[in-house]
Amino acid sequence: MRIIQSIEELRKELNELGTIKGLHDPEVIRLSQKLDEIINTYYRLRRPKIYGNSIKSISNK
Repeated sequence: MRIIQSIEELRKELNELGTIKGLHDPEVIRLSQKLDEIINTYYRLRRPKIYGNSIKSISNK
């Protein structure tokens, strides 16, 4: 899945940048916020699938 790859790449970049510039650097903060947005998007996209699966498993009992 492409979004997972993007998350992993941004995490790596954020770790490297944070190590070099420090966690309070504006560029690090912007990158962290971008990563947060992508992770939130990922969970929004997955939510219906997770919710739908839990309903199916409950109704099958």
